Amino acid sequence: MKEKDDILNKILVIKRNTRRVVFDGRKIAIAIKKGFDNTDNSKYTDKDVNNVYLKVIEKIEKRYNENPEEGKKIKIEEIQDYVEEVLDSKGYKDVYIEYKGYRENKRKIRQAFEERKKYKFLSIIENMDLIDESEDLMPKQKIYKFGEELSEGFALTHKVKRKFTEQIESGEIYIHDIAYISTGMTGFTQIDLSKIFEEGIEFNNIKINPPSDIFEALNLTSYIFRLLAKEQYYGESIPSFDYFLSPIVLKTFKKIFFNTLENNFALTEFKAFLPMNGIQREIAKIQSIDFDIDIFDQYLRESDVVKNILKKSYEIALNEVNKQLKKSITEFLLNLNILEVEENFKLKYSINTGTDISFEGRMINKALISVLGEIEATNVELVVKIKENINLKSNTPNYDIVVDAIKLKDKNIKYSFLDSKFNKKVDTGDYKTEVAYMNGFRTIENNLDDKRTIVVGRGNLANVTINLASIGLKEISQGNTYNYKKILRKIDDLLNSAKQVLYDRFEEQSVQKKKNYPILLMQNIWLDSDKIKEEDRLRRALKHGSLGISFVGLYEMLYAFGKVKGKLSMKDINKIGLDIIRHMRKKCDEFSEEYTLNFQLMSIDDNDGKSIFIDTDLAVYGKIKNITDKIQYTNSYKLSDKFLEKIALEEKIKYEAAFHEYTNGGHMLVISEKEIEEYDKENNNLIEKKITILELCKKNNVGIVKFY
Repeated sequence: MKEKDDILNKILVIKRNTRRVVFDGRKIAIAIKKGFDNTDNSKYTDKDVNNVYLKVIEKIEKRYNENPEEGKKIKIEEIQDYVEEVLDSKGYKDVYIEYKGYRENKRKIRQAFEERKKYKFLSIIENMDLIDESEDLMPKQKIYKFGEELSEGFALTHKVKRKFTEQIESGEIYIHDIAYISTGMTGFTQIDLSKIFEEGIEFNNIKINPPSDIFEALNLTSYIFRLLAKEQYYGESIPSFDYFLSPIVLKTFKKIFFNTLENNFALTEFKAFLPMNGIQREIAKIQSIDFDIDIFDQYLRESDVVKNILKKSYEIALNEVNKQLKKSITEFLLNLNILEVEENFKLKYSINTGTDISFEGRMINKALISVLGEIEATNVELVVKIKENINLKSNTPNYDIVVDAIKLKDKNIKYSFLDSKFNKKVDTGDYKTEVAYMNGFRTIENNLDDKRTIVVGRGNLANVTINLASIGLKEISQGNTYNYKKILRKIDDLLNSAKQVLYDRFEEQSVQKKKNYPILLMQNIWLDSDKIKEEDRLRRALKHGSLGISFVGLYEMLYAFGKVKGKLSMKDINKIGLDIIRHMRKKCDEFSEEYTLNFQLMSIDDNDGKSIFIDTDLAVYGKIKNITDKIQYTNSYKLSDKFLEKIALEEKIKYEAAFHEYTNGGHMLVISEKEIEEYDKENNNLIEKKITILELCKKNNVGIVKFY
């Protein structure tokens, strides 16, 4: 293998624009794989792809050996001709036709973009099968898909530098949501609802006043989410659902309580003799629904009958608020589900809650969890924030809320730990500094300004994933042995590419104008957007967002080098893996300092990137045990399923928690029902088990955990 690679390394490929580049077999394998993927023949396997690839390589090597002087240069068209020859001669007729068609389509796309003539571009698109007829898509969804395909193609040819498109094709990096680069759209925001509830919003010259009750508040929130779906591509998150809604619940109670009193007193002869204005003023001064009823004694004419009416009215009002709260939360969650369908299932929504110990806050959390238990299906993620003195111990005020959440089955519920050392250090006691999560993304750190180390008004701008497994595969294919410093240099190369892609994308976002974002920026939802004018560009505000670098295949990379093989040593994986991730985090911090932006290392579970990487590597290197012999690479620092079967849950928690500290952009510990069942088998109480596991997570500094 090494001798073959030595020959290939001497060959230069002459591209269509006469540019010369070093030979890269991965690109050939990818093109061959696309030909196979586009056929309906299920009998083909990755072995077929690899066999064709190896035959093409043999032809190229033979050409070189016969005439090294001429063979050291080869045109890209000649390579493609070899592919067609091999497919044809080996009997892959259907693949041959697909590959030839793929090649022709690529030629048409190049021609369209080079000429930059709209009519020409559209006529070519008509002849391209961008939308698979077998896909069960509604008409509007087809439009979305069609637009995404075009936008992605435009981004790859006009927005992303050639070097990085080549790295995408070779499976080294993956740019998430690439179709949105050209639009300058951002990902998501942790929305400050308190500001919206206090001020209302103005959109299309229509002023929407601050909400007067819980129905209006959550209807307004739904409306804002619907509008933001046109401005952000990933979704939205609420960082402190309970704290934001508490004042609204109190306001709703006051209104219902006074109206109930008036109606009940009207049924008696007492109303004419009671100072209703004084009672109304007293209600307005109430700071909590849980108040001392005796504060009204001065208005009751020392009548026990009147006081009983007051007490009964309080109970009626409290029940009505609870009823309205549950109904409005139900409608809100269902509205988000509908919105997700309308937006082609692209958007994600998250609600962080759990630490408000006020009477109203507890009402909100109890109602929210109750509704989640009643709704058959909701895709909204609930993140229950765990704090030791708030809800982790049985003697803490909100412990029952955590227990209620744990009782729910088959729901999208996660638990974040505000006491983990990296989350606790930024918590000032203000709920707006409590870390919030959104589908694994973590929002809090701000490398630019300590005063802006808050959650609200901030979010993610863009992400790039790098393929660590490919580093190990490439090295062993060339016969190289494990070299730690060389690994770090290779990783740095990928990190630098990811950084540059993200910076270029940030610049694309920053040149947009405030007026282009009528809700996110014109309503000052994003942090510091109130400091920029309508015609201004956006850097001053968007700099508070995160630029994420995630990674896959650490386990496979280490395995490829033979550093961990056979019976894997947890000690080896932990030490080498942590050293590598610590180095990667340091590089991200250096990028942040150099560019005055928030580059963050993250562990985000994204199936697209993981499967694309392994498909590419499989085509190039073939099936390699414990590396490419699976559907997808392990996410970030995760361990393989086979390895997890051999270790105790406590060991898994301890292992993964160590990495959470360094992945400041996001992370997620996932614990299966099977792991929960096998943990502490003598205890059959599932609730107690899960509480104990949450305590273990907190003890080991886990950032967030999901039971599934």
